[in-house]
Amino acid sequence: MISLRALTEHDFPMIWHWLQRPHVKQWWDDGQTCLEEVVETFSDEPETVRRFILEMDEAPMGYGQICALGGGRVGIDLFLAHVEWLSKGIGQASLRALLAEASAQELVHTATIDPHPDNDRAIACYEKVGFVLQPQESDESVHFMTLPL
Repeated sequence: MISLRALTEHDFPMIWHWLQRPHVKQWWDDGQTCLEEVVETFSDEPETVRRFILEMDEAPMGYGQICALGGGRVGIDLFLAHVEWLSKGIGQASLRALLAEASAQELVHTATIDPHPDNDRAIACYEKVGFVLQPQESDESVHFMTLPL
């Protein structure tokens, strides 16, 4: 069972290690070169971004965030920490947990997600959950998708 717990400062070293893993770094490289930059990145915008550690049976297994975008929309981002958990439905379950949290805590009507167009695994996961490509908002760097809540 997937659960969410709020990200704390004690999680930053774990996040730093996860961001160094090739399957994460390929899609989540925001240029952080040290732990201090991870702390700065994952500490900013606390009023608009809610950050979580994804847990399976209380063991940390990934990261997720819900970003308030205004106008009844939220943006969702997530990654799984272990390559062996990819393509097993765990991403879908994690995404559903984040969507449930967004629906329960926010007055939102639409969730958005924006994987890189080459991230076929993520796109397939998001489509299985119900996200739909919005071609007019997509380009060569982003595959913009939405899901009514």
